[in-house]
Amino acid sequence: MNRIRLKSSRRKLEIVNKRILNIICELIGSNVTTNMKDLNLIGKKLLGDKFLGVFTKDKSEKLFNNMKEDESLISNTDTTEEAQFTGGTHWLAIVKSSGELLEYDSFGRRFFKDTIITDDDKEQKSKESNCGQRCISFLVIERLYGGEIAKLL
Repeated sequence: MNRIRLKSSRRKLEIVNKRILNIICELIGSNVTTNMKDLNLIGKKLLGDKFLGVFTKDKSEKLFNNMKEDESLISNTDTTEEAQFTGGTHWLAIVKSSGELLEYDSFGRRFFKDTIITDDDKEQKSKESNCGQRCISFLVIERLYGGEIAKLL
């Protein structure tokens, strides 16, 4: 897949990411908790067939070994059992890029042992509820610019 070249400037990437995030927030809400249905719908619309869907942690982990290049998903940090009670706690994005599983967490943490975290800086404030929107934005950035650029987020 041909990717758009972005002159490597972290500041320019942050501006592009903010614009994409704003568009996504206009579509599904800015500081609102997202659910599997909303994220799945926008993920399929923006990312197409390479977007596998939205899953709980235990179901996501089962998909990792079979993910093909450029396939992506959004995972909740809760298991299926936990999500029955919580509705889900926090969203993460996973994408296979250059043979590696990249994990994006808007709080800069790592949840899955078989992944490489993109960046350990915290982009989301603790009182914000837009982790799902941020995951979609990360996946769009990765689709447009590739994993090496997306790792900077």
